[in-house]
Amino acid sequence: MLLSLILCFNACGSKSAKDTVSESLKIDVSAAEEIWAADTHGGLHGDGTSYIILKFADNSLLEQIQGNESWTSLPFNRTAKALAYGISEDGKHIGPYLGDIELPEITKGYYCLIDRQDDKETDILKRSSFNFTLGIYDTDTDMLYFCEVDT
Repeated sequence: MLLSLILCFNACGSKSAKDTVSESLKIDVSAAEEIWAADTHGGLHGDGTSYIILKFADNSLLEQIQGNESWTSLPFNRTAKALAYGISEDGKHIGPYLGDIELPEITKGYYCLIDRQDDKETDILKRSSFNFTLGIYDTDTDMLYFCEVDT
């Protein structure tokens, strides 16, 4: 009976993928269809990557994003591009930092990069660990890609 109670509390306390995206990116994604969700977080320090793909039936999310100053229209800035796809500079390759995730090449849309690291003084790409959230909305396909990385 105790085991059943513990399992019930664990199941009731977990957030859905849509809840995670909505809370992290401060947008309402309840109308989306969940295409993919994976989460490797766990263990003692909670390191891992969450990856969620949501599909919208129309461009209703675009109105929210355009009215939100946390979102920037593409192209990516240097940091976001390095984190998501990797970049080459001065004979060195930097990134990507999404683990095994391979994002599709998105050229039209918006992105939101949230640095969740305590150390905001150091350039995110020069840190020994990462704690960031990246949302990318593809306006051609009405798809939202969500990545949360903790190392």
